[in-house]
Amino acid sequence: MDAQVTSERLRRSVNALEHLHAVIIGLALTLGAQGFMSPWLGSGAVGSERSHFPLTPFLLFMALFITIIPFFHGATRHLDAVHLSGARPPSRDLLIDYFLLFLEGVAFVSMGMSVYSPTHFFWAAAVVLTIDTVWGVNTLLRSGERRPYLLKWLLLDVGTGASLVALWRWIDPAAFGGLMCAGALIRTVIDYWLNWDFFFDRETEAGGGAVTAAPIANAPANGAPAGDIGVRPAAPGAAEKAAIVKTEASSTTGLELVPLPAKEPKK
Repeated sequence: MDAQVTSERLRRSVNALEHLHAVIIGLALTLGAQGFMSPWLGSGAVGSERSHFPLTPFLLFMALFITIIPFFHGATRHLDAVHLSGARPPSRDLLIDYFLLFLEGVAFVSMGMSVYSPTHFFWAAAVVLTIDTVWGVNTLLRSGERRPYLLKWLLLDVGTGASLVALWRWIDPAAFGGLMCAGALIRTVIDYWLNWDFFFDRETEAGGGAVTAAPIANAPANGAPAGDIGVRPAAPGAAEKAAIVKTEASSTTGLELVPLPAKEPKK
């Protein structure tokens, strides 16, 4: 019972941290959408001012949105995979994980607030990649299990960072928004392509799951009423000596088999 209580408390702790992380990510998206829409739809914008759609801020917001999808999805899957399944890591690992993921979320908020400033958006994106790289290296070194998705994320972070620097230094600033959006889309597609099994928990399915016994309904034996739950006899003739009746399912023992006395012959 103590182990079950501890496991339930841990699950609640992880879920609470995931929910708080979701709130931060939601704030980043809200500020990003508000950032590019408010000046365009503001009460002071009339006539030609309102008709001028802010294309670059919109593209930067889309880059933020596309980038957040795998980051948020991956962080949630990682917390579940590491802290809620398999061998339980030390408690400090959960705190370290969430501290770095929280900082990463704050950097996403900064990106959302910077959609009207490509310069600030660039530096906020660089901070996101830096924090994610530090988190990935730290988690990879602390993990006692082989987690290939972490190494793939690190390689993606390094490649994305190099591309971001090249984009900022040698590309026309007028095209920065469109290229950032395209780069974010390419990175997200590659991330899901490389880590599809991890993102959608196919690694467990590929390895096969535990075999569970399913009750057989409507299998009367020795006059037992139809609808009772039974199991197939292990050997011919066993059904003539015992019958299986409904029992309550137990979380530890499964189905309980209760033998019934042999049916007395009619007088």
